[in-house]
Amino acid sequence: MKRSIALVSLALTAGVLSAPSAIASGVAPGDGDRTAFVAVAARPAMAGGVIVHTRGSEARRLGGRAVVRGVAADLAHRVGGRVRSQAVLPGVTALRTGLISAADAQALADELAERADVAWAEPDLLMHTDELPDPPDQGADALPPVAANDPLFGSLYNVWDNRDATSPEVAAKAPSAWPAGGYGTKAPALWTATKGAPSVVVAVLDTGVRPHPDLAPQLVAGYDMVADLTTANDGDGRDADPTDPGDWVTAGLCGPGAPAENSSWHGTHVSGTVAAAADNLLGVAGVAPGVKIQPVRVLGRCGGFSSDIAAGIAWASGAAVPGLPANATPARVVNMSLGGVGVCSSTYQSAIDVARSRGTTIVVSAGNDNASASDKSPASCAGVVTVGATSEYGDKAAYSNFGPVVDVSAPGGDSTWDGRGVLSTYNAGLTTPAADSYAELEGTSMAAPAVSGAAALLASLGGFTPDQAETALKSAVIAFPTSAVANWAQCSVGVCGSGVVDLGQVPAPLSGPTIAGSPTAGARVSAAPGTWTGPVVPLAYTWLLDGRVVGSGPTFLVDRPGNLVLRSSPATGAFTPVTSDSAAAATIGKLSKTRLAAPKRVRAGVRFKVTLKVKVNGTKKPKGKVVVLDGSKVVGKAKLVKRDKGRLVVRLKKPLKKTGKHKLTARFTGKPGVFGSTSAPEKVKVVRA
Repeated sequence: MKRSIALVSLALTAGVLSAPSAIASGVAPGDGDRTAFVAVAARPAMAGGVIVHTRGSEARRLGGRAVVRGVAADLAHRVGGRVRSQAVLPGVTALRTGLISAADAQALADELAERADVAWAEPDLLMHTDELPDPPDQGADALPPVAANDPLFGSLYNVWDNRDATSPEVAAKAPSAWPAGGYGTKAPALWTATKGAPSVVVAVLDTGVRPHPDLAPQLVAGYDMVADLTTANDGDGRDADPTDPGDWVTAGLCGPGAPAENSSWHGTHVSGTVAAAADNLLGVAGVAPGVKIQPVRVLGRCGGFSSDIAAGIAWASGAAVPGLPANATPARVVNMSLGGVGVCSSTYQSAIDVARSRGTTIVVSAGNDNASASDKSPASCAGVVTVGATSEYGDKAAYSNFGPVVDVSAPGGDSTWDGRGVLSTYNAGLTTPAADSYAELEGTSMAAPAVSGAAALLASLGGFTPDQAETALKSAVIAFPTSAVANWAQCSVGVCGSGVVDLGQVPAPLSGPTIAGSPTAGARVSAAPGTWTGPVVPLAYTWLLDGRVVGSGPTFLVDRPGNLVLRSSPATGAFTPVTSDSAAAATIGKLSKTRLAAPKRVRAGVRFKVTLKVKVNGTKKPKGKVVVLDGSKVVGKAKLVKRDKGRLVVRLKKPLKKTGKHKLTARFTGKPGVFGSTSAPEKVKVVRA
């Protein structure tokens, strides 16, 4: 669904921007009695050439560039035309032939893979956005905003829906047990802890972005990865300008029989769902309005090639890409609301593995074919968070792909039952850019950025690895409703992921813990928890002294000086990176220093004396116990009393009998409130009597 809202009026009444597309009924393959409500007519599978990996032993022997030139010449001979090479990753090169069918590209890849200097080859497939074509305009406005002053916040049911079970809409189509906030992401529940850290960057790999006033303050420098001039539609290839010039196409441009299409402004819409500015008295608010967006343009006219997308994944994470400048602000999260036919390619998986190794979480849309996401790429890649789409009532969206590779679901819009699309930033231009606006779209493209925003909020709370982020996202969910508007719309774990992402389920610190008791020498202090968002969960405690971990558990015995800090974190494994620290408490106690003087050379079997000096701050007459150690063996004991004034001569209780080198130390233990100390070792050589 696409409804345009002009920026100047902020009204929700404007009409559809493009003509409705045909929607055909069908049945989801391999889904038993699950009847598909809609299935969008599939685009013909196209490719732009072949991707080759030349990092085999033969390639190293012959030289990388020479091998690429040789393979390109071979391919040019086979297709009878010019072939251009474009670096993707180190050792991986795209050989561009122009638009050909995916079947022809596969045949060429199979032939090239037989060369000794090619490790593997595969088609450079054309990928598309996971946004649906426009059905007729439908839907009604939601209630007023609850957590931000943005005028359209009340229409963001994907963020927070404050209707309840008594609402006529809810009563007619949703379960009676309507959850607070509906089946949105419940982002405002976590905003009490964080709206996102500016240091956290989400890279949106898409059509680029328009400088929309609700997005411009959120942007950091990105890159345009689209190398093909026809696809790019901006007059040049790869460059540092990821601005979206529009991706409209004329009939037949994207292949035989391909229809004309208006510009999608897809990247601008997706970016707004992630992090449109909040509390600026303008438009909408993103799920994570405090983080930054890095536009990485990988799609243009007709879509985008997997080689450009793979390069974008690697570059966004901060990895080196041949021929490109370094990314100054590497992304913690990458959003890819795009996809295509076939299982995960080697090119995609290589780029994803590189990004994950750098700590970047990859979020992708499941696709809009009402089919198994296991047969879609990059949804089927290992190590990504694959997102399905639900309606505003928590049901499976009619178009959403499903199956075991789907990790979680999020609102993606569903106009099937007079529902609504997802409202976000947009542009009113049918072809080239016009006025900034807002519009409702639907698709798994709209669900994925909500999860990317959720991942960015988690990254703002702690140092989540990609695996930890995925586990946490799959844990922070609300269960699917137990009844649905229709049999085909019923979601369950294993079909639509673990649930609908619900940030109200994330335990996050609102205030740090406190240290109860006086942190003085010899005292036992205890942990007092701070306040947390989300469900009540057990907390784990860690004690740090001068930044080093010295204990765990609810209590701690102060046995040394320093700045004591108490750290708390959820005891549930999914959220352990979410931590909160107390204010540093300087441990106040009297410090002691012990010195030992002993003869350098003694005879075996002859008792001798050592001299001790003990200093304790705050007193000239320290008292306590002293032991003299030979390694770990006690060889002398004494009591230090006031009249000793810190100086004591100790006669060893037994002579040292073993010849050779010995290390003597003295350990002083003072009265309560004094930190004990151990002297530096004294070397004593024992010789024969």
